[in-house]
Amino acid sequence: MRITVNLDDDVASLLKQYARRRRLSLKEAVAELVNLGTRTPLPTRVVNGLLVFDPGPHSPRVKTSTVRKLEAEEY
Repeated sequence: MRITVNLDDDVASLLKQYARRRRLSLKEAVAELVNLGTRTPLPTRVVNGLLVFDPGPHSPRVKTSTVRKLEAEEY
C-alpha cells in the first residue's frame, strides 16, 4: 500500500537515524515502529471504573514541579 505522510522535521530526522542505525529503508523503519507501537501492551489498570496508565512501582515518580514546567512550555 502506498500512503503519503507529512512528518515534522524533528520526527523525520529521528526516523532517518533509526533506519540508518538498523540498516533499514524508511519504509521498513516506519513499518517496524508502527508494529512495535501497536503491539506493545500499555500497563494499565482500572481505578473506580476508569482505565489509567500504571507504569509500575519501579518507575521514576513525576514531581508536580516537573509537570508545571512542561505545562509552561506548551503555551
